[in-house]
Amino acid sequence: MTITNREDSISYLSEVLSKEQLANIISHNYYDQALAVMAEFDRGYVERFANTLYDTESMEKLIGAYREKLIDWKDLLHIAEYSCYDFVSEEYLDKFIRSIEAKEIDHATASRILTATAYEFDTYNGLMELVKSGAYYPTKYASIALNPRVAGELRDLGVPLTAMRKEGTYYDLTQKSEFDEAVRKGDRIKLVKYPKLAVEVIRLMKNPDWQDFKAWFQNHEGIDRTLLTSSELSAQYRYFSMERYADKLVDKVAAEHNACIEDMKKRPREEIIGAAYEIVIKEQIKMFMTEVPQYLPESKTDALMSSNNALNAIYEQWLSDDDLADTDIEVIIENTADKLIAAREREQKLAAETGKEKSTP
Repeated sequence: MTITNREDSISYLSEVLSKEQLANIISHNYYDQALAVMAEFDRGYVERFANTLYDTESMEKLIGAYREKLIDWKDLLHIAEYSCYDFVSEEYLDKFIRSIEAKEIDHATASRILTATAYEFDTYNGLMELVKSGAYYPTKYASIALNPRVAGELRDLGVPLTAMRKEGTYYDLTQKSEFDEAVRKGDRIKLVKYPKLAVEVIRLMKNPDWQDFKAWFQNHEGIDRTLLTSSELSAQYRYFSMERYADKLVDKVAAEHNACIEDMKKRPREEIIGAAYEIVIKEQIKMFMTEVPQYLPESKTDALMSSNNALNAIYEQWLSDDDLADTDIEVIIENTADKLIAAREREQKLAAETGKEKSTP
């Protein structure tokens, strides 16, 4: 049925609504086009407009977004339904409309996020970022839930999870069987604390060493999983990376030491005797790095790893740092890395300047 004027709209609404509901709609003094839109729907749907807790301006904005085809009828009715229970989402209507206009997010997802603002402890923009990260999805029950794959990774990390049944009751997921059953049933899985932790997990999952990190993390029982935040997980990943870098550096220096010894064996006896100090010090450096892995910043470890011979570079730094040689090998190693970085930067600068000169006519 096509409604063409205000009187026809009210006449239709009077047929499908109770007197109280009709009076509620009339009291809002909606503009004619808004009433015409309401009159497009059957009784069960029209009641949502009659029982809304939104004020007139907000409902007219929502209907206006529908008339301008920013949202569809499903979105309109979904938001109208939840507006009957709570009006918290009302304050985010402008941001909701702008996000669709700017094509930041599709209308159906946006509509579910909007209704979720009444029941989640976050703003519209905050929930939108959680969903856009891929760690969460908006449900049709005015909430957001963890992507099941991300939830599985969080469970493997030992992070406390909870789930909500369709009827709205929560239960803890303490056993793998409970988690698997929640996934099978499509229950909404959520973090007990710190929603942004899931965003960090999905970011780290893209790294090729994610599975190695997860195994490493699982073996660290001293980490309190109930207090794990996104920043703490990020810090643990950095520590894991530094530890792996340290192990690789130890392997590199050990290989360079073996090559040095094999080369020495091929030299004349007099030359070997003359290199006795070098042999002793390089052995000392290798032993120290094996026993005390060097957890250096990534840039410094990269500089040492990219060196043709890190052991030799450290030894040469040893010779130049006379005051440190007997006391602090760690400082000598860092100084070596700094010198390698500075040398690389000079080479890059020189190459850039040379390239400019060649391109100048």
